[in-house]
Amino acid sequence: MFKKFIFLEWKSFTRSGAFKMNLFLKIVLGLVAAFYTVMLFFLGVGAFYLLKKKSLEPLSTIDKYLIYWWLLDLTTRYFLQKLPIMRVKPFLTMPLKKGKIVSFLLGKSAISFFNIYPAFFFLPFTIVLMANGYSIIGALSWHFAIVALVYANNYLNLLMDNLDRLFIGVAVVLLSFAGLQYFGYLDITIYAAPVFQAFYHWPAVGFLMLLLPVFLY
Repeated sequence: MFKKFIFLEWKSFTRSGAFKMNLFLKIVLGLVAAFYTVMLFFLGVGAFYLLKKKSLEPLSTIDKYLIYWWLLDLTTRYFLQKLPIMRVKPFLTMPLKKGKIVSFLLGKSAISFFNIYPAFFFLPFTIVLMANGYSIIGALSWHFAIVALVYANNYLNLLMDNLDRLFIGVAVVLLSFAGLQYFGYLDITIYAAPVFQAFYHWPAVGFLMLLLPVFLY
């Protein structure tokens, strides 16, 4: 059934009256996305050595600011990530379970660019960590925990659709944390960093994080 859905999605795209314009826009957006992913890849490889050069411990330094990345990623998705849509009207007269259609849409959202781009930074950074003597199990559990947070944001964004109050709450929290830290009143990274460091030091915690996007799904 999922193959049939994919086939129908492709037909809908190619038979659209604005097919050429849609194709052109997708090519342009694809080129822009490719540029940023390449930049992220080199940053992921070089971040370890740049931080070492500045006499900073790479992993703990990255962990300090992951709270901001996580909240900013969720906020950005709200504005830019398109929700998965499907023309379901033709299927309403067919003996199809709604769960199959919903599962297809949720699976479709999983291959969004917003879920793929973090890998171009975190995957090479994780490989560099392991190549420089960090615990392989610890680095992998840390990486999979980050992947879990990426997909958790994906499904949180779907839940927040049309819930402006919830989004405003997240944005206010993000700006409040940034403002308080900038003016020296509160450094939220002191409290958030140990949470992300736990993903490395206690691998069981990192791997258990994979249950979070499953629960949200």
